[in-house]
Parts: sequence; structure tokens; C-alpha cells
Amino acid sequence: MATVNICILEGIVLGNDEAPAVEVRAVGDKKVASFRMVVSESRKDKQGNWVKDERALFITAFRWQNGDKDSTFNHITQYVKKGDHVLVEGRLEQENWVDKKSGEKKEAKKIKLSSIKVLPKRSESTPKQEADDGQGEREENDNEIPF
Repeated sequence: MATVNICILEGIVLGNDEAPAVEVRAVGDKKVASFRMVVSESRKDKQGNWVKDERALFITAFRWQNGDKDSTFNHITQYVKKGDHVLVEGRLEQENWVDKKSGEKKEAKKIKLSSIKVLPKRSESTPKQEADDGQGEREENDNEIPF
């Protein structure tokens, strides 16, 4: 049976003041660009106010340079900045290693990028645009979900 590994995430690019959000490293004769991002969810509470879900996913996104004219790699290195709201697509990967100091087994989830889009910034008070499924306004109530 064939399997599919496609991951689409929307999140915020992380970084700090001492280093750029996007790190470019040479590995042999190739380059890899990577950045950390956080993915969290917002939902409406019973009063209709937008609240952030406390669970967050921190993930590394990376792209190997595929020649000098790799537009995705070039876009990441030139335009992606700390605080940018991005939509990324790629393959989900897991890296496993043993910490040399503590001897602990470690793992990290990463996304190998095939595309990225920097989205317009939105204020905290403006809810995310929702897709219209053609059924008009609906009110969701967690107690009425049929499953």
C-alpha cells in the first residue's frame, strides 16, 4: 500500500535579536536554509471571543538548495523574517539522536519544505479568514457534534 507524506502548516517564524530567523549552513557543496516556527490554534469560546489554545507545536522548517536558481530557497533566505506569518508545505521528517552530554535519546520533528508563502500580518483582534463551505452561517456547539 502506498503512503503519502504531505504536511501543510501555518505558523509564526521564531527568532531572537542576536541571530537572524533564517540560518543558512553549508553542508559539503550544498547549502541548507532553516528556521524555527510555532504553530498554535485559535478558537472561539462560548462567549464568542477568540482565545489561543495553549498547546503549541515548535518545528524546524528546512530547504536544501537545489541549484542557484532555486526560487523557494532564495525566497526563504531573502524574505523570511522573525515574526512573519507563513504557510509552508513539505514532507514531515523525524530526526533521532543521543545527547552526547546526558546520554538521553532525543527527537525532533522537521518539515522538508517544497513551498512557502509569507502571509499578510493580522492583528490579534482580527480573526483568521475562514473558508466558506457554501452552507451559510452555522453555529458550532461542541455538545451537538454527532460523533
